[in-house]
Order: sequence, then C-alpha cells, then structure tokens
Amino acid sequence: MQTAKRTYFKLDPQEKMQERLMLAMAILAFLTLAFGIYEQTRHIKYYNRIFFPLFDLFWMAYLLFYSINALGKANLTPKWTPAYIFRTILFLTRRIGRLSESRSIQVTVKILGISGCIFASLLLLYSVAQITGRIPIGYPVRGF
Repeated sequence: MQTAKRTYFKLDPQEKMQERLMLAMAILAFLTLAFGIYEQTRHIKYYNRIFFPLFDLFWMAYLLFYSINALGKANLTPKWTPAYIFRTILFLTRRIGRLSESRSIQVTVKILGISGCIFASLLLLYSVAQITGRIPIGYPVRGF
C-alpha cells in the first residue's frame, strides 16, 4: 500500500502573514455565520442586511489571499486546498495535458489561483448587489 507523500514548505514572513490573514478571515466568516444563526433562532432582530454581505465579504477576502499566494510563490495553496480537489485537478492536468509531475503541480496551482480570483470577484459583485438593494438579501429557503 502506497502512502501519500507529504511535502513541507519553509514559509517566508510574507507567506506567514498571508496564512494568518487567511485563518483570520475564515474564523471571522464562521463567527459571522454562527452569530447570524443565533440571532435568527432567537428572533432578536433582523440582521440579514448585515450578516449576509459581511459573510460574503469575509470569504471574498479569504479567496483573495488564497489567490494572491497561488499566483505568487504558491506554498500555501497545496496546504489550504482539500486533498481530493488538489489531487483531482492534478490528475486531470497530468492526463489531459501530458505534463511532467512538477509542471502539472504548477499548472494545478495556477488553475486554483485563477478560479479563486474569479470566485472572489463574483462574491464581491454579489455582496455589492446585496448592499445596494439590487438583489434580495439572503438565500431562498423552501419549506419554512
């Protein structure tokens, strides 16, 4: 049975700061989600106009830091990407592109970085549209 090979990278101070910022944005997004669920279950106030755009903006910032690292030195990208997603894209780039292993890892990281930038820009547009009132706040829930 073959075990997965784990690679470790020595992070420079800029990458350590990016990792701290990514962790902070993820924690803030989950705290926003938890506080929003608490407020809705207690029927205290209707804070959806604040929580939905704030949640989207925290995830947009997380994806922005992720993409900056992926398009830069890319030492954090394999660490912060779920293994099954990274391995699937790596397998597809090797199979379709017929690339070497090191080149396919580089291409996989760039694909993840570009898709992160695209998704972050879509989240930004969605948040701005929610804040300005162009689209309704919240996600549709059926059955309640």
